[in-house]
Amino acid sequence: MRALVYDGRLRLRDDYPPPKRRPGESLVAVSLAGICATDLEIVKGYMGFHGVLGHEFVGRVIESDRPGLVGTRVVGEINCPCGRCAFCRRGLGNHCPSRTVLGIQGRDGAFADLLALPDGNLHAVPDGVADREAVFVEPLAAAHQALITSEDFAADVTVYAVLPVDQVASLEAAIANLTAGQSALVRLGEPST
Repeated sequence: MRALVYDGRLRLRDDYPPPKRRPGESLVAVSLAGICATDLEIVKGYMGFHGVLGHEFVGRVIESDRPGLVGTRVVGEINCPCGRCAFCRRGLGNHCPSRTVLGIQGRDGAFADLLALPDGNLHAVPDGVADREAVFVEPLAAAHQALITSEDFAADVTVYAVLPVDQVASLEAAIANLTAGQSALVRLGEPST
């Protein structure tokens, strides 16, 4: 299959082996993938990752143990916890020391024809949401998580973002507006990095 692979240098390959789906995972045909600043940092050595980059995606399930998922257009959570450790048993899979992370740590990512993710990580995309919108679910989720875990975030916060801003800062401003019920100026433009 085709894949954008980082192994010390960035290469587009057309002979990369397709992912092997494990029990409880689905195979997804990637329709669209977004480039994130994390992807750019990985090629500079961040996380020491080697493999297929990419974690922002939308695609269609082509194979699954759950027949109802086949044919479904999906986006996915990127953290894949072990499900067995103390963190996982307490519902804190994002802190699992054995987790893999799509396109970042121990799991090939979305810059390929196919990817594999646990069924529980997949979320159906409503028909009214275009691929070009759905691909922003992961950065939107990351921005939301950053805001709700921030000690500085309070209900009376007003966030203003001005150009130039990056994607996540824009999304954080929009979420702060929705969450706090306050006004926020959000202007999407060229990334600052």
